Amino acid sequence: QLTMKRLIARMNSLLDELEKRGIQVAQAEYEYRVEEAKKTLILRDEKFQATLIPTLTKGDDIVAKMRLERDIAKVRYESAQERINAVKKEISVLAEEINREWSNSKYGV
Repeated sequence: QLTMKRLIARMNSLLDELEKRGIQVAQAEYEYRVEEAKKTLILRDEKFQATLIPTLTKGDDIVAKMRLERDIAKVRYESAQERINAVKKEISVLAEEINREWSNSKYGV
């Protein structure tokens, strides 16, 4: 059926998008962690109190921006997952309708 083919094509497209988004999350996480470590080392070298370093590191403009970009990438990834779930539900509903039509037809299933 044309609608099922359309849904399957949409699913394949969303799976490709999910992979791309997953890679973006991993890359953003990497960049955030590297920048966080750099800032931590700088603060240690400057002899800041050890208990203050995590707070100062997270409050750094560059580190905070990297963390924001990581969080945005995660939201986009999760959004792509939800779109996939919605299409799965559409496919399931359509399959149930097709099964009902066949079981109610004169040919039976």
